[in-house]
Amino acid sequence: MKILAALLLNILLLGATFAQKPLFTGDTTTKAPSAGRYYRSFVGGKWYTVDNVKATMDPQGDITAGVNFNTAGVGVFQAKSGTDLRFKGIRNASTKLTVTDNTTNRTVDLDVNDAALTVSTTQVTGLSTALNIRPIQKAYALSNTTHGTTFTHGAGTAFGTSSVVVTAQFIVNGVIDPNFSVTQVDANTVSVVTPYNSSGTRETVTGTLIIIATAN
Repeated sequence: MKILAALLLNILLLGATFAQKPLFTGDTTTKAPSAGRYYRSFVGGKWYTVDNVKATMDPQGDITAGVNFNTAGVGVFQAKSGTDLRFKGIRNASTKLTVTDNTTNRTVDLDVNDAALTVSTTQVTGLSTALNIRPIQKAYALSNTTHGTTFTHGAGTAFGTSSVVVTAQFIVNGVIDPNFSVTQVDANTVSVVTPYNSSGTRETVTGTLIIIATAN
């Protein structure tokens, strides 16, 4: 009965007993313990098996495994080697991304390198080259300019296209006068259109003509 009581006490004090004795198998004899699967307790000069109490950690008490628990992306855990858990490093695949070891916050900081973000025209498809062209703006002084007078802005030649969109504004006495307009003769030239006066003749215009032309 004393032996049984002592055995039960050892079971309750697993932290102390197991920390002192490694795992082993063998008979209940006085021989020294050897490596094995079950805990044994030393009572009254003999080693007794503590049945059905299996180890979940090895004698050193290390973690048994590491797991990538993510459901998307790439996990950083690689493998376990001995008592070491091995993790993958993080690096940038190009200079467009920077990777910094933030020792203050104990983090790995990723950021976009704006200076390295360049896109050439050969990398863009399905878009008009007009997106890469600044509009041409020209101003012409008008003094009694008559209907049909032409002005050459040269946008078609500058853009290398026969398809040009022209916006024209007539500044008369310091304000935009919507009574005057232009018609597009070709990709490089516009013609002034003046309204009729009360006598049925075309008016002349004095002021400034501003032409803005872009590739279509």
